[in-house]
Amino acid sequence: MRGSCPLGVGRRASLLCGPDGRQAVADSWMAMVLGLLIFGASVVSVELGISVTLIEIILGVIGGNYIGLHATPWIDYLAGFGGIVLTFLAGAEVDTAVLREKFAASVVIGGLSFLLPFLGAWGMSLWLLHWPLGAAKITGIECSSRSLSRPSF
Repeated sequence: MRGSCPLGVGRRASLLCGPDGRQAVADSWMAMVLGLLIFGASVVSVELGISVTLIEIILGVIGGNYIGLHATPWIDYLAGFGGIVLTFLAGAEVDTAVLREKFAASVVIGGLSFLLPFLGAWGMSLWLLHWPLGAAKITGIECSSRSLSRPSF
């Protein structure tokens, strides 16, 4: 719709709002709300002493279901890029000499630290919450990968 940009009409407004009018402004507001939710999750987790992962999941459910937030291509890009950076940083922190020396213990501890949270979350989602198999698997993978990437104090 031509001229529906809240910033006015003209070249500058069309650059900010995009071809569909209000999309860029809506994305900017959504980015601000997402930033505030992420900041709020970190503050709440520090104050309550709860893992930030749990608070992020709860606020994500609230944001997606009640506030109407949705993923956009740039959010998907940032999430993928952040995942790659975190994977690189985790690999850069590995002391290869110690890993070679204690290889068996490292493999057992690493495997169990993924497997046990996966089985716990998968089993709880499947049998206690009666979720479909696919949703239970995704929950298990998410919780087990989070147990590896962030400490739960």
